Amino acid sequence: MKKKQLASLAAWQKKVANYCRNHDLVQNGDHILLAISGGVDSMSLLHLFAGSRAGWQVSLSVAYFNHQLRPQSELEGKFVADACKCLQIPFYCGSADIKALSDGKNVEEIARKHRYAFLFSCMNQIGANKIATAHHLDDQAETVLLHMLRGCGLEGLAAIAPKEGALLRPLLFLSKEELIAYNELSGIGYCQDESNFSLQYTRNQIRGDLIPRLKKEYNPQVEHALAKMAEVCRVDQEYMTNQARASFRKVWIVEEQALGEVFFSLPQALQSRLVQMAFGFVSGQSNNALSFEQIEAVLRLKEEQQAPLPKDIRVYVRYGKLYFNKKKPDLPTWEGEVTLFWGEKLPIGESGWYYEIQDTPIQELKKKEYADNFPFIKGNPLILPKSFLPDLSFRTKKDGDKINLPYLGGSKKLKDIFIDAKIKPAWRKNWPLLVHQGEIIAVPLLQTAVGICNGTDVNQLYLYFYPPQKFC
Repeated sequence: MKKKQLASLAAWQKKVANYCRNHDLVQNGDHILLAISGGVDSMSLLHLFAGSRAGWQVSLSVAYFNHQLRPQSELEGKFVADACKCLQIPFYCGSADIKALSDGKNVEEIARKHRYAFLFSCMNQIGANKIATAHHLDDQAETVLLHMLRGCGLEGLAAIAPKEGALLRPLLFLSKEELIAYNELSGIGYCQDESNFSLQYTRNQIRGDLIPRLKKEYNPQVEHALAKMAEVCRVDQEYMTNQARASFRKVWIVEEQALGEVFFSLPQALQSRLVQMAFGFVSGQSNNALSFEQIEAVLRLKEEQQAPLPKDIRVYVRYGKLYFNKKKPDLPTWEGEVTLFWGEKLPIGESGWYYEIQDTPIQELKKKEYADNFPFIKGNPLILPKSFLPDLSFRTKKDGDKINLPYLGGSKKLKDIFIDAKIKPAWRKNWPLLVHQGEIIAVPLLQTAVGICNGTDVNQLYLYFYPPQKFC
């Protein structure tokens, strides 16, 4: 091989080495499994890494996967095996009848799933720590367009990352044209996969029809423009993902399998990601297992509404939290009456409510905290004569219940009070009513009867109400 040709090959290897260093892809001592199909992209990857392994101080192995979709696959596997023998690189082969396994489903997706399963299995068996694929700049552009056509968010536009766990894409900055030029220079040769030209597959339609038209009619450098957009989106996506992880740690309640009430005050961009993370946590699936439509349905849920998710998970809203469980439990209910006693934060049956009776007002700091939590309070604290206490009780509402409101010239139905305050129907049946000698004198936080507060400060009691959660 001529000195000029050797110098050119060294320049290519230096470009790849710089890219790997800038993206932290390769370290001394790595054992890298190269995914080689025999095509021009992967054979260029093989030759580039074979020429760089001594300087990088890495070990290389090669894996080839036969999808059994074409008669030429056996010969292509032999071609790769022979190249590995010449380069003194261990070769491993796997295969699966993808057509039979697909059973009418998406052949491309099934093929990808089994190919990567083989690659990771092989990596573990031989003790490698990384897998390198030959994805290049044109693949990046095609993936961006494919995701756009299907409808995607920022993650879809970010497309292919240079590094994803143990997966490396060291050629992502090189175009197909550049890889062909390198292959010709190296003389390693390659196999031509005729299925790459079949318009049966959407990606091939994008490659053979859409991109050439975009290059001709709009931008000759469209692949580079799309790849640059993917790079920008990936940076933004990484930032948003880190923000979402930090928020998840703050709002996820492990013992309840729920996103806390703070979740609903977060920006929608974070909410979408937190829903993905929460579902992944309870289902064991990846963080992007839910579709855009499924996430939208979750974010539209109101109090006590629910939506089905994969893996038999149901998501529902209750008391301002978003729960992820196998089943939505019934709301706790209580019946009968509860007599009032002096004390701090005593339960009102099993309603989830608490009350507190003091003979002096709660200190100013506590009053402010209380007011911040319950912004639409009426008659709270409720000030009553101490003489009322033996005959005070709580009960739940009954059909036709009314509260006497002399200042309105009569009474008002409880149903109308709840409707005016926009209280969800699911909350109403557990809402405690304060009763004195059989007559409703207060609907806590919402309405109080007038004329029930009299006497001196010494003869007054202060009654505070604490509902299950903040009401908005």
